[in-house]
Amino acid sequence: MTIGDTSILIDCFTGPRRHAPALYRAIESGEVILIPSLVLYEWLRGPRVPGELKEQEAVFPSGRAILFGPEEAAISARLYRSV
Repeated sequence: MTIGDTSILIDCFTGPRRHAPALYRAIESGEVILIPSLVLYEWLRGPRVPGELKEQEAVFPSGRAILFGPEEAAISARLYRSV
């Protein structure tokens, strides 16, 4: 399982979409990629156009966003510090 961040959404669904092919290859090969609710918030607050939102919803449905609360923040920070 991979947890995506806001930059993956921006890089795959906007502008030149440089890494979109790699994202779709990973998904097609069976990789499970999820996004936290905090990432969804950051993405949705940006200047999005309907096509970008439609594609995001098809690949990363809002209803499947992982909850990101205090416990998740602490775990994430600990993991970050360890690498």
